Amino acid sequence: MAKSNKKSGKKNKLAFPLGIIASILAVIGLITVIKFSTDSIKNLTDNTADKKKYAESFYLQYQNTDPFSAKRLLEPYSDHEFVVQNPPQKPLSQ
Repeated sequence: MAKSNKKSGKKNKLAFPLGIIASILAVIGLITVIKFSTDSIKNLTDNTADKKKYAESFYLQYQNTDPFSAKRLLEPYSDHEFVVQNPPQKPLSQ
């Protein structure tokens, strides 16, 4: 039994550093998601000044909710980034 306690002690020694690393990565991921969502929301509110342009953008997205006729949409986000809206998945067959 003494040997099994030593092995479990080694596992416990690695658990704490791995837990810290996992926690740090989770915090970084959360910060990234929050930053991306606030940037996306800010980009959406920029179009509301021109109501017609906003309505056209919404209508274009609405037209692309049909899985049979939808096409991939690309919206410029910055100089070298784009937001991509993929077509919805086709219905499952029986």
